[in-house]
Amino acid sequence: MLILKTVFFFGCLTFFLSLILIYISEKYVIYSNILIDSIDNLLPQSQCGQCQYVSCYSYAKAIILNGEKINKCIPGGMSIIKNISNFLNVDVVKDQHFEDNNIIIDYRIIAWINEDHCVGCNKCIHVCPVDSIIGSKNLTHTIISDFCTGCKLCIEVCPTDCIKLRKVEI
Repeated sequence: MLILKTVFFFGCLTFFLSLILIYISEKYVIYSNILIDSIDNLLPQSQCGQCQYVSCYSYAKAIILNGEKINKCIPGGMSIIKNISNFLNVDVVKDQHFEDNNIIIDYRIIAWINEDHCVGCNKCIHVCPVDSIIGSKNLTHTIISDFCTGCKLCIEVCPTDCIKLRKVEI
């Protein structure tokens, strides 16, 4: 009999809590913009800030709501620019790579570790948003240049100042 009372109690509790959840979900509906979400899904999600926005979502929001240029995502490169332009049905200016204050940028910036000065502190590994830094604690680290977005987050935390930025032609 005690088992039946317990099952009945938890069944009723579950029922009433589900009614509360249904009420709350209908009262506090979060509306999202499908265009912003679609543009955000096209972006690389590295949250590097090179587009001058805090996150890829805020950049996508600025593209849709403020008419921001679609060519500010440096880590995404030309492929992201073309995908966004196809989605929004806008033209890409010729075959230019990136435009920053009317200067065409035809290179990428990536981080490079001077392995002679690296002490293996692991601080850079934890801040890299795209996991392009490999290495173990107390051992030399290195950067996989194909994955690096040049966000400069690793430079700020490096205690030995052994991480530098380099230009790589596209």
